[in-house]
Amino acid sequence: MKIIEKDIIKFSVDYIEVYWAFKNVKALIKGLDTDNSNMAVFNEFTVMYDEVKNYSYKLTFILNDIPCFAYYEWNMINEYIETKDYFVVYGKAFQIFSLAEIIDFINENLFINKVRRFDLALDVNKSIQEIFTDFRILKQKGSMFFDEKWGIQTYYIWEKKNRLNKSLLIRIYDKIADIKQKELQSLYSDYLLYDNVTRLELEFRSELSCNLVLNGLLDRSYIFWLFLAYISKHTEIFSEFDNTTVAKLIRPKKDVDVSRLSYDKVLKQRYLNTFLWYARKIMQHWSCPVDILLRLWIYSNDTIRDIFLSVENGKFNIEKYKHWLNIRNTKEIFNWDI
Repeated sequence: MKIIEKDIIKFSVDYIEVYWAFKNVKALIKGLDTDNSNMAVFNEFTVMYDEVKNYSYKLTFILNDIPCFAYYEWNMINEYIETKDYFVVYGKAFQIFSLAEIIDFINENLFINKVRRFDLALDVNKSIQEIFTDFRILKQKGSMFFDEKWGIQTYYIWEKKNRLNKSLLIRIYDKIADIKQKELQSLYSDYLLYDNVTRLELEFRSELSCNLVLNGLLDRSYIFWLFLAYISKHTEIFSEFDNTTVAKLIRPKKDVDVSRLSYDKVLKQRYLNTFLWYARKIMQHWSCPVDILLRLWIYSNDTIRDIFLSVENGKFNIEKYKHWLNIRNTKEIFNWDI
């Protein structure tokens, strides 16, 4: 099997850790402690204070109940060992903000020393069984995890918990199962419209990530070829890709105003995708979702009118309904009285 461009749903950075201190952290944590209040506000984020092992504290940046970032303040463990400040960007953040917005936020608010870790993720419209069969089998412990039907759900290249591995970990897993297990449907609603989504994820650890400048993640061609260089050691499914194909992959906008970090623009389409997914499931197992909404009086008078106008010779005409829907949208956009 060969992966081609049309099989790719999304290629993205999915996790980042960077060293060093958060600017104005003292002002941020003023009044934040377990005895008084452990929550504050920073820009549009709620910031939660927690005590964690080996660090002075952890600050989690939350937006609408979604943890997006975290900051760990250093601590002296003993007279010989101390930890380092570092900042984390969780995978969920990349479903809310663009990569350029996230990097701009880091550049604006941190004294950056170097990249500690970053993950590259490629999601393809193929089942994990199709993908797995074209990978070389490794003789390592704990490399496969199965679902309740003994189908492969996750495959690791290099041991998951090996602390001596400071270079790279490859994960291949069923992304649909992962979304459902972690209840992330609202963030990945567009994925639910596919029957199969497999994620191929490369975790670049300290020995490799320290060689990358943070802004280098914005070079989409570079990080895609970086992904291919390491994944191709274990499979030939990407042999169809060349420079022309990579050039077609969408590049992110680099000029971002950090003060305009906003997720509202993506919510409408995600809610619609989620609704479509649930509607199809309802129709497969129970009844027509339109019938359910009508019986529960969940509809607008404009919709009923458009349905009435779209009935022709006792049958519903979908093209006529689309026509009246377009007229309704025109009225709303231009405030016309039609």
